[in-house]
Amino acid sequence: MVQLFNSLRPQCLEITLETMLQFQFTEATVTGDHIRENGLVIQFTEINMIGDHIRVNGLAIQFTEATVTGDHIREIGLVIQFTEINMIGDHIRVNDLAIQFTEATVTGDHIRVNGLVIQFTEVTVTGDHIRVNGLVIQFTEVTVTEDHIRVSLVIQFTEVTVTGDHIRDNGLVIKFTEATVTGDRIRDNGLVVHFTEATVTGDHIRDNGLVIQFTEIKVTGDHIRDNGLVIQFTEIKVTGDYISDNGLVIQFTEVTGTGDHISDNG
Repeated sequence: MVQLFNSLRPQCLEITLETMLQFQFTEATVTGDHIRENGLVIQFTEINMIGDHIRVNGLAIQFTEATVTGDHIREIGLVIQFTEINMIGDHIRVNDLAIQFTEATVTGDHIRVNGLVIQFTEVTVTGDHIRVNGLVIQFTEVTVTEDHIRVSLVIQFTEVTVTGDHIRDNGLVIKFTEATVTGDRIRDNGLVVHFTEATVTGDHIRDNGLVIQFTEIKVTGDHIRDNGLVIQFTEIKVTGDYISDNGLVIQFTEVTGTGDHISDNG
């Protein structure tokens, strides 16, 4: 997951994931380069998928340390299932796993990128990031056994729009169920969100389009104390692990959230 309110680049949101991804392949057809183990290299040029499959033009997956056995990747809860794959163009490299998406459409707690569907249940990520608008997923630690790939990754967002307890980034939707925050990080089953520049309207927090809606907030210290109270922000700028609103500084220490709200120390 990503560290919340870390010194990131402006107009950017980072999310770190640290769980087991499951990329399950059923029918795959590859034209182009090859797969190498011990420096696994799968180079694709074009991907065509049907339904909840992957349809990407310019898909690139880079692995650092990978050992593959079988036809899928598991990452605790995160499941990417493939059925029909035709690839021509970009590639999968072992040395910084990077997946680039161009157009993404998400429904519910699924991520659809030209047919690609990623369903999140319990995800924890650490390492590099995913960028949308040419979405890039970089994996730092990758271990694959036959048909499994185990990695640690970070999702970094550029333009994010959130509704309720969902995060939408060019169709990318991440639904939060239970969130726990420590320091300047927001963790949802390991998911960490880091803010750089935030603008809030009503009971929502917008960070470059990212909107988080709060319902019940309990904070201690120099934090936000709520209890059903709806806090409305107008303009918020975040530095480090603080949120400033017209001089108001909110520092997060330990936050626990359920659904679309965040609780700090209860």
